[in-house]
Amino acid sequence: LGIILLTLTSIAGVCQQTISRTNEKVIIESAKQTVSDYTKYMELLAQEVDKDLIALYKAELLKSVQRDSVNVFNDLIPIADRPKTLRENIDRLTTYLDDINTRYLEGVKLVYTNFTTSKVFIDEKRNRLFVKVTADRSIDGTYYYKDEKKPNKADEKIDFYVQVQIRASGVPESKIYSIFLYEPNEQTFVP
Repeated sequence: LGIILLTLTSIAGVCQQTISRTNEKVIIESAKQTVSDYTKYMELLAQEVDKDLIALYKAELLKSVQRDSVNVFNDLIPIADRPKTLRENIDRLTTYLDDINTRYLEGVKLVYTNFTTSKVFIDEKRNRLFVKVTADRSIDGTYYYKDEKKPNKADEKIDFYVQVQIRASGVPESKIYSIFLYEPNEQTFVP
């Protein structure tokens, strides 16, 4: 275990490293659980009207992310009204959470299913391990903007990028650092 931890902490200085299948499974499951926790609280938050419960769900949801300002693809905007390029449709998580209450006055139903995980990847530039977790997301609600009301009912795949750090105890700690619309981009990452 000591050798594995030393290997994981010195990844940046060595060209190629490997982790055991057991550690890979634990890391992947940790990332998947983090996304599952995030989506569970997002589903609850989206339909809640009680301010105290909203605050509780937000607090629990924020435990799953690196910081409350992570970048989030804004799937709350109906598809027809989204900016032309996907990269223009990014908001901070705090803005996104506020939009749930201000843009969906009647509540919105968000459902996340079919979680799939990638291999463990290394971001050598930032010296971090990460896993991409993809989920099917359905949204159903009425979007309010200025004096307009528009239905927003869509099914899309959402990618969650999860950084995994190994604690001194050997237990992985996972935090979401980016959420985006699905991209088939796994071949661009270093396993």
